[in-house]
Amino acid sequence: MSDVSEGGKNEPIYMAHSYHTKVPYKAIMPFIEHYTEEGDIVFDGFCGTGMTGVAAQFLNRKAVLSDLSPAATYIAFNYNMPVNIRELETEGKQIVTECERECGWMYETLHTDGKTKGRINYTVWSDVLICPYCNQEHIFWDAAVDKKEGKVNDVYSCPYCSANLTKRECKRSFVDFLDANINQQMTQALQVPVLINYRVGKKKYEKIPDENDLNLIKKSRRMKYHIIFQ
Repeated sequence: MSDVSEGGKNEPIYMAHSYHTKVPYKAIMPFIEHYTEEGDIVFDGFCGTGMTGVAAQFLNRKAVLSDLSPAATYIAFNYNMPVNIRELETEGKQIVTECERECGWMYETLHTDGKTKGRINYTVWSDVLICPYCNQEHIFWDAAVDKKEGKVNDVYSCPYCSANLTKRECKRSFVDFLDANINQQMTQALQVPVLINYRVGKKKYEKIPDENDLNLIKKSRRMKYHIIFQ
């Protein structure tokens, strides 16, 4: 008996596209190898993202893939159809270059030395909650996260009235805004950036968002985005 969760979850092929119920192709390969011979046809009627097809190709088998989900069959198709590697690489590099030229500034942050630019890996955003006792807004990250221990406290103190709180008993704060891309008034749960993880060269750093970072976020939110289909 083989464990279908074993191995392969950190491989580029597996990580190229997320999908619920996804199984690493390396975990499927032992079953195909055991029950079939080279040149056989493997049928997967609930193929999901097509990992059975990927596993079959690695073992010189052919695969017939099918699924009721249009999204699944689209992903499976692109995972398993043969491609020209050189053309794919050239096109991919061109897309990355164009995205970098147009949107690279969105991922820049000023290093703690005040002059060197770093590249953002990710930004942590926190919910803004409302205390049920004093009705004051507070940032959940600041109030409930123990930075030294690296954990979120189940019970924490309100920074305004010192009442003991849990996240479940607090209401979320909401904000109204105009979405310029669809020209409609929208309501969204309020979240604020609380931590930026970035790199300078090969080294990683963390910082609390500063004024430059907040202005950068405001600038990106004011932009109108245009999607071009070719």
